[in-house]
Amino acid sequence: MRCGFFPFLMRQKRLAELLLPTLLSSLSVSLSQFALLLVPLCFPFLSLLFMLAISGALLLAGAVLSRFCRRLLRISASPFLFLLFTVLFVWGVYIGVIREALLDSDRFSSVKNVIINTEFALLVVGLYRIYHSDPGIVKTHLSPLNRMDAGTHSEMDGLPQQQSPDEERVRYCKICKAYIKGFDHHCPAFDNCIGQSNHLLFVVLLIGFITVELSYVACASQFTEIQQNTHTMGLQIHFHEFYMFSWFPSLNLQESISNILPVVFLLWHFYCICVNIKTDEWIKWKKYPEFQVVVPQQSGHPFAEVGFRNPYNRGIFSNIQEFLGFV
Repeated sequence: MRCGFFPFLMRQKRLAELLLPTLLSSLSVSLSQFALLLVPLCFPFLSLLFMLAISGALLLAGAVLSRFCRRLLRISASPFLFLLFTVLFVWGVYIGVIREALLDSDRFSSVKNVIINTEFALLVVGLYRIYHSDPGIVKTHLSPLNRMDAGTHSEMDGLPQQQSPDEERVRYCKICKAYIKGFDHHCPAFDNCIGQSNHLLFVVLLIGFITVELSYVACASQFTEIQQNTHTMGLQIHFHEFYMFSWFPSLNLQESISNILPVVFLLWHFYCICVNIKTDEWIKWKKYPEFQVVVPQQSGHPFAEVGFRNPYNRGIFSNIQEFLGFV
């Protein structure tokens, strides 16, 4: 009996480790949506800019409070699940509220409805793919401890200076505890590293996020215009009025906030692709010898300075070809 009881406890523990992050992430999404809902209800007289500032402050306070509660209760949350549940929530609002009103009008065709639902579905599939994708893990016998004993750098770093072609631009991620070829950064939202094998998928996902958010905002704007020009009777008008004056502004605030980061990240990665440099290399170039060049001494400067050079920049066209895997 005792031998069979401990495996049962272990199974219960594993089940709790799987369910608790899911429940905590769904609760965080619900609380964040409720907080955004309160902004237009409590401050209807403020402009959109002030509402954005208040919403950002509420989301930041919620993130700090959630982090404190997780540490207090010793429960880990998943940023990836939070992102996934947020996408599913917005998709559900579109299907349950916006789509029904738009399909009843003559300004929205079923083809557009299929396109928007396809965008959401592809986005969810893309999130699943990048979460389970291999960023380009390289198996090596050189552990982080051996690297530090050998006198190499102590954080994310490359392999020893004598590198074979297969080991070029291989960096160590201390979060994933693995060597990643073409390491760009560790993305907490996707709970995975971004490397050579999934960097293109990462950029496509950023474009997908921006496309879905723009499509949603366009549909929500049409929904508001239709509701302002429609007079119905009974409970339906109360529901739509409540949605129009509360949920719609709050969801627009959320989309405005969440659309900023993908645009910034996309522009940054377009720049990195064009000059053939990784985010980790750009931030920590002083730790990688191949990016350092000694500047000759000048008058008034007794010591030589170390400058930056990019040995991987072969021109925009060649850099884009290399990123796409054509080289």
